[in-house]
Amino acid sequence: MNAPPEDDLSLGQPNVPATYFKDQRVTCEKDLYKSLPPLINGKAGYQSLLPDHTLVDTSNHADPNSEKGAKIRPDLGHYEHGVVSEEHPTMLDLIILAYEVKKARKEDIVNDTMKCTKPLPHDDCQAPYENTCQTSTITRGQLANYATQICRRQHRTHFYMVFIFHPFIRFIRWDRAGAIVTKRINYVEDCTPLVRFLYLFGRLDRAGKGFDPTVQPASQAEAEEAKKYLKRWEPKLERTVFKMDVPAANGKMRQFLVWGSLADPESPLGRTTRGYPAVEVIDGVVSAKPVFLKEQWRSVAVRPEVETLKELNEHGVLHVPTLLCGGDLPGQETKTHEISIGNWRVGHKRIDKRIHTRFVVAEVGQPLENFPSSKVMLGAIYNAFQGHDQAYNKCKIWHRDISGGNILILDNNKGLLSDWDLAREEADLDNGARAHERTGTWPFMSVGLLQQPNKQHTTRDDLESFFWVILYYGLHYLPHTHRDSLDHMMKEIFDQYDFAERDGMARGGNNKDALVRRGRYLGSRRSQQFSFIGCQPLTEFLFDCLDLLGKWDFRYDPTIQSWEEDGYIPASHAEMEPLWRQALQSPLWPVADRAVDQVRLSKRLDFIVRGERPERKGSKRSDPHDSIQDDEDDDDECSPRKRRKTCHGSEAAHL
Repeated sequence: MNAPPEDDLSLGQPNVPATYFKDQRVTCEKDLYKSLPPLINGKAGYQSLLPDHTLVDTSNHADPNSEKGAKIRPDLGHYEHGVVSEEHPTMLDLIILAYEVKKARKEDIVNDTMKCTKPLPHDDCQAPYENTCQTSTITRGQLANYATQICRRQHRTHFYMVFIFHPFIRFIRWDRAGAIVTKRINYVEDCTPLVRFLYLFGRLDRAGKGFDPTVQPASQAEAEEAKKYLKRWEPKLERTVFKMDVPAANGKMRQFLVWGSLADPESPLGRTTRGYPAVEVIDGVVSAKPVFLKEQWRSVAVRPEVETLKELNEHGVLHVPTLLCGGDLPGQETKTHEISIGNWRVGHKRIDKRIHTRFVVAEVGQPLENFPSSKVMLGAIYNAFQGHDQAYNKCKIWHRDISGGNILILDNNKGLLSDWDLAREEADLDNGARAHERTGTWPFMSVGLLQQPNKQHTTRDDLESFFWVILYYGLHYLPHTHRDSLDHMMKEIFDQYDFAERDGMARGGNNKDALVRRGRYLGSRRSQQFSFIGCQPLTEFLFDCLDLLGKWDFRYDPTIQSWEEDGYIPASHAEMEPLWRQALQSPLWPVADRAVDQVRLSKRLDFIVRGERPERKGSKRSDPHDSIQDDEDDDDECSPRKRRKTCHGSEAAHL
């Protein structure tokens, strides 16, 4: 952050009286909107606090380029002069500083009346940090949503916000690790802290204000070229073409053009992964070959995905992304953790440091749900299984997040196992390092991990997840005998969970367990109650897998002492491999039974039969593929109910 020297900070600061706001009459929030802009914009008889900036009332206008469900309206927003119009005063991709205004102190978001006296790991904070009344909870969520939507539309290292709850004010600094909230300040009695904050904020350069210096708008010529080659992934809403720096092996930066991300984060905190089809630009010349660029804020406690991909590529592991370049961006680290350990803090929780990482791989895939036939679907998942097998046997690396969203279909109909950011080496788990963290994507996690949050992740958990991917995509996108009960089945099998109050952790998997052990929903090999219509090979494969899972089931049964004596077998790739080969070699596969959304179809048919109004679908594609990691504070990824959304068409896929 570049700021003037400390002894120069007050030079030129407007001499605004401390009691400037003393005589204002506040009967509603609008009164507060009117009192701030004249002072800040230099129209109250004082020099502008933020030269070259304008404070605008944005409370009545949503951004026209925001997605449905994300049309927020901060009360006030700072912009550079001339970038917004009266017709469209809210532009989330251009806002520099956001304000939220409440007329009552009861809407304060946190409690700073009690302080800790010892640094972490000691915790002697007696008062709860977050105010728990309903109005405070709603306001806190509102502020978090503003930070989410603004940061997903911009490229930020951090973001500042001003929160007014008359007659008090707080300043908030967000980064991907958390939020730093100042003590409350009575700005009516003394507005000097507000004046000083805005004056100093205005003197920061763009990096100091929180803008990522490694991302710049592309030139007009570059943007036109990029749009030609990225047309296949054109965003549905207007998005700027940006030029991004990516670390190269020689210590320099390579530059890539991107045109909107395929998946945007649903929280301001955590990994906040974004992925983009991209083209490289070298000395103004734009490459015609699309590649895939991924960026996220990784925890320092996690092995960088770049290192994992390097190792997989060096050992010749097939069906995994081919790393072209990438690494951590110099100097881009969160700061919240540095503040959170002081004995003056009020918050209780330890906060992990995060580092901004960005890399490029050669492959740009399509989502698994775009499969052209059931055989291609199973074949793509088999390729991912092969990549998983080789990664473990050649490198002793476990993926630990097998899910439909992490299996892509390439243009040659081969599959690719992506998203290795939660992968671990076997040695790290064997020696106890982070051995009992739960990772994965809720609908596809194994019964064991769902029922036992502290269970150590094993090979069996990943292998079982492949089965749940096949079942999920088969039920969701292929015709079958259970379409009438499909919506109920999907919720029961893949979304079932509850929270245990004793530890606050989600648990689930009971219905999956009943499916494997007792044949609930599908039946068993001896008494089949389910089949894919016109797709015998996939039906047989499904029940073959169920038989195998039953033989592996000793891991969930504490009464079984020895798998040899009880007729159970240990989970391994070798045991599952023949099932794939036998199924894919069958001559009975249907041709071109392309994916059709059976869930929407069943609801449409129900509407026709019952005469009911079907649920309306927005423009954003729901995706049950968000990863969770219980040991990290990834608020965007830790809920079993979370669904990733995208503003792109069905061609979109992400790593």
